[in-house]
Amino acid sequence: NTGNRVNSLLHAYAFARDNQMEIGITKHSWAMDLLQSIGIEDEFFPSREYDHEMWKDILHSEFGLQIMKNHTYMVQTYEEVHHMSAHDAYYYQTSPEDLKRLKKETGWDWNDTMEFHKEFLRRWFVRHATGGGDIHSGVWA
Repeated sequence: NTGNRVNSLLHAYAFARDNQMEIGITKHSWAMDLLQSIGIEDEFFPSREYDHEMWKDILHSEFGLQIMKNHTYMVQTYEEVHHMSAHDAYYYQTSPEDLKRLKKETGWDWNDTMEFHKEFLRRWFVRHATGGGDIHSGVWA
């Protein structure tokens, strides 16, 4: 299940990239649970005393993730919000048209995607902490 969620999160990044959107996750979502259970731990675990704003900054600067309090905040802040479940993200694939557009506009290709995945996982495990969490639903781009 964890491997599937990692795949879902990486595909959510691809969706955000393909649609020129930022990727954001809500505090109580499957994506946040994934980050907490394997690599990121913050104020959501009462036994720890971490600065919430510090973790928001780290997740944004190192992983490009916007952490949102809830869906209401997101729709008030952004013009367009697209909800993607773990299931939908897992099966997302960049279309051939998007691949051509990305290659033309940015030079991005399949090898760049693999490099992004490796770098994401490397950074994630560098920040390794132990944690846990309830399973929720919702990744947002």
